[in-house]
Amino acid sequence: MSLQDLGLIFISEDSVINYKYTDISEKDATCFYEKNRDLFTRANGESFDFDEVRLIVKKKIRELEYEKNVNLLCEQLLMETMTMMDSVRVPHLETYLR
Repeated sequence: MSLQDLGLIFISEDSVINYKYTDISEKDATCFYEKNRDLFTRANGESFDFDEVRLIVKKKIRELEYEKNVNLLCEQLLMETMTMMDSVRVPHLETYLR
C-alpha cells in the first residue's frame, strides 16, 4: 500500500485506520474555506458556494492533517536513524592496518 493509498483511506475516515479523528466544526470548515477561497474558484473567477463544497473543504482539512502526521513521522524516523548512526562507530582504518 502506498502513502497515497493510505492518505485516501485516512481522508475518508475509514475505521480501518486506528486514529482518533478530531471533529471538524462548521466554524473551522468555514474559516478554511474563506482563507483558501482560491481552491474553490473556477477558472472564470466564479467561486463555489460553501454549501456546494462543504464536504470537499472537510476532506481538504483532513488531507492537511494527514500530511502533517506523515511529516512528523518522517522527522521522527530521521532523528531515530541519526541517533542510531551516531551510536555505531566505525573503527578507524589504522585499526585494520596494525
